Amino acid sequence: MNTTPLTGMLIADGRNGTVPIDPTDHGASIRHYLDCRLLDIVALGDGLDMFVDDEGLLVDRPVLNLAATIVAHQRGARSAIFGKALVLGIDDDTGETLTLTPEQARSVQQLMMHCPSERVRESLLETLAPFPGLAERLRQML
Repeated sequence: MNTTPLTGMLIADGRNGTVPIDPTDHGASIRHYLDCRLLDIVALGDGLDMFVDDEGLLVDRPVLNLAATIVAHQRGARSAIFGKALVLGIDDDTGETLTLTPEQARSVQQLMMHCPSERVRESLLETLAPFPGLAERLRQML
């Protein structure tokens, strides 16, 4: 059994960076970083998965994770992410969770830092339409 920690990228409250994930209990380690009970996975394709708090929208004061939402949309996943998110690698053939490679980590960071394309901006606004205040703030930012 491999005991080398996996590397994931935490996207949370403007504090983004790599974190070690316990290879013997991925779920508990990921839930710890996300500070949640239930996980959901947003498939980002090309060997990347984003783990999110499945109840992130159900808390007293849900907080849109704009950086994670933008990353998801730029990778083709039309999801609004509320709460923290953690990106890890995945073997697309077997479903095995993998460490994030340095190239994948750079790719995710670049997606967070670059202004989304017009197509992605439109997709973001459609996704956030049920939240008019958030959609308007996003429209002003972009």
